[in-house]
Amino acid sequence: MWLAENEGAKFWLNVLTELKNRGLNDILIACVDGLKGFPEAINAVYPETQIQLCIVHMVRNSLRFVAWKDYKAVTPRSHGRRRVAGAGCVREGMGCTVSRTVQ
Repeated sequence: MWLAENEGAKFWLNVLTELKNRGLNDILIACVDGLKGFPEAINAVYPETQIQLCIVHMVRNSLRFVAWKDYKAVTPRSHGRRRVAGAGCVREGMGCTVSRTVQ
């Protein structure tokens, strides 16, 4: 367990280095929240790791560009995708088309 007063890339670099020293040889995919310097810290210790932004953070960031009048029309579909139960539901959800266009 690691404790710190604040979370930053330097903190995570120390955590990742310690994990490497304890025998964690590789991380295939790291899902991150957008903390500045975090992807660089991961790749400094695990250079082959694929970095992916968390889907929840991606949705939140993209909703900043939606006009308030269109917000309600856009958000129900994105909320529904987060509640899918299994891989089959995910495939169905990702394959669906948007029934109306927001202008």
